[in-house]
Amino acid sequence: MDSFIAWATDTRTNDKGLRVEHVTFPSFVKTFALSDLSGALNDYSKVLASSELNVKRRGALQAAHKVFLKNRLNAFWTSWMHGLSLKSAQQELATSSAVTAKKTAVLAQEASLHESAVSYRALKQGNAPTNALSTTPRESSAGDIPTDTTVTDSEEQLLDTNKQLNETDTDTNTDGKWGYYHVQGQTVLPPPASSDLSGVLREIYIAVLSELSKPGPVIDKKDVLVLLSSIINTVATSGRIFSISKKIVQGSRLPLLDTNSAEYQDIKLLLDDLLTTLYPAISNSSSTNNRRKPYFQSLKRRVWALLSQLEEESIKYTTLQIVTQILLWIELDIFASPTSEHVFVSSWSTLFNILLHDTPLRAVPGELISKASAKARQEAKSKYGSTCSTPCGRKVDMSIRIRFDGKWQHEVAIFEFKREMATRSVRERQQKKSVRLNAAILYDLEAKGLDIEKSYPIIAEGLGLGLDFYTLRRYNDVLGAGRSTVKGISIPPSVDQLKAFFESETMFILLAFKEHLRQYAYDVIDVLANTAPTPFGYDCAFDNDGEDDEQYEPPPDPPSRSSTPPPRKRPNSFVLFSPSKKDKIRTYDEVVGDWTNGDDEDDDYDNSGAGY
Repeated sequence: MDSFIAWATDTRTNDKGLRVEHVTFPSFVKTFALSDLSGALNDYSKVLASSELNVKRRGALQAAHKVFLKNRLNAFWTSWMHGLSLKSAQQELATSSAVTAKKTAVLAQEASLHESAVSYRALKQGNAPTNALSTTPRESSAGDIPTDTTVTDSEEQLLDTNKQLNETDTDTNTDGKWGYYHVQGQTVLPPPASSDLSGVLREIYIAVLSELSKPGPVIDKKDVLVLLSSIINTVATSGRIFSISKKIVQGSRLPLLDTNSAEYQDIKLLLDDLLTTLYPAISNSSSTNNRRKPYFQSLKRRVWALLSQLEEESIKYTTLQIVTQILLWIELDIFASPTSEHVFVSSWSTLFNILLHDTPLRAVPGELISKASAKARQEAKSKYGSTCSTPCGRKVDMSIRIRFDGKWQHEVAIFEFKREMATRSVRERQQKKSVRLNAAILYDLEAKGLDIEKSYPIIAEGLGLGLDFYTLRRYNDVLGAGRSTVKGISIPPSVDQLKAFFESETMFILLAFKEHLRQYAYDVIDVLANTAPTPFGYDCAFDNDGEDDEQYEPPPDPPSRSSTPPPRKRPNSFVLFSPSKKDKIRTYDEVVGDWTNGDDEDDDYDNSGAGY
């Protein structure tokens, strides 16, 4: 008790010299590492009742303690006991790892001694003298290293151990099994980095170990699942810096229209014309009386007149169609509060379909199931075991489909959206989900033959009426995600924002985005056209005439297409998703004092129960 009182009466100040209060129940428990709740409460009550504390301070501490007991005691104690259990498990893992390392070192020493003994014995037998001065067996036996039988047993034990270690390396390092199980909440021993891992893959493995060593529930570490899916994400602000990060950032930029090109100049003149129609006074610098009075109806009539004079396949026609749709939304005031996420998804879907009307692409909104994510979950289930009731796919806000064989069944990209009120943490979790969903699509297309180093999508990520773009493509053994544009774009929700829209780079970014997706779509169509299923599979090297001919030689392989899959299997050829709701470990948030299944959790899971 004396140590408790001494701690309570200790005076503490901040960097400005002001006294700070440190005698709280959580601080008391953490300082003395207490694990018995009733005992801790009893001791703390004695501390508060001590005459060493002045009356005013004692009253303030007792009042604060009553509030704590009523509102935060259960939350704090649950979190504290969870932390103690985690610390104990980590200590056990560290001890077990040290013991394993020591045993391995001993076995390695025994193997080295055995090798030396065998070499020494062979040397003696090869140089044994035949005269009377030769050493007798009795004389030499006293100094021999242990018999062959004893050393062989040690060697077999070492071989067995090395075999187990090699199997562990294969399962955990290259396939991410250890990290995947750890994210599920299982207590597993982290293996050392395999010697087979080099370069950025080794950086990823070390980063995973570092992330999982940080405090906090492992189920919230979405960065781990991104890394274990072999994705370097430079978009998220919390992302790590790797040696390849700069290359990914540079390789993700979307080339915009050349400012000196005829197309750029045509669009620039068109937007200037529309702006002048909306604000006629802008063209006359000496008059500013009507600057703030927009001529909205005049702008509508001007757009209609220009549309009637243009061909449907021209860039100017597409631009005017987009402007027409925006003017209709403004006139109907559909973006006025209150709004739902569906309003933004459906609006952007309409705009994308106008933009992509002359391409084989279509934006489909409305909580569709991603087939690629379902396939990834099935592969994870076959490799690591079941993590949910059914390996169903993830629901997505908008699916970009490609028309093939008269159908819109093949997804080539996924766009995700959030309302403007979404917090930064929710937006980052959303982006980490988006990058894995699109990676699942790319892995599937790569398996069909698409060269995703050269053919890759530009992916849109929405927040209300705002939109950002990021690029996802392959860089050797990993996928890299980086921002496609320096700035984002947005839809003007009112007349007052039309001027900023006409003066911005929004239309030029959208047109460049369209051209990139158009080429990407045609590359995907070429791959799909060459992967039609056949009764006996794709490769038929021999025909009936060649089977009985001993001199028959199979024809050489045809020249490789530019979209031929890589000759070797890529590591982590599918993405990893977190377990389902019912399989997750429930965690307690010490700050808010409630289970962490609020808005952030709604972002992570759909109604089917499939985890993300």
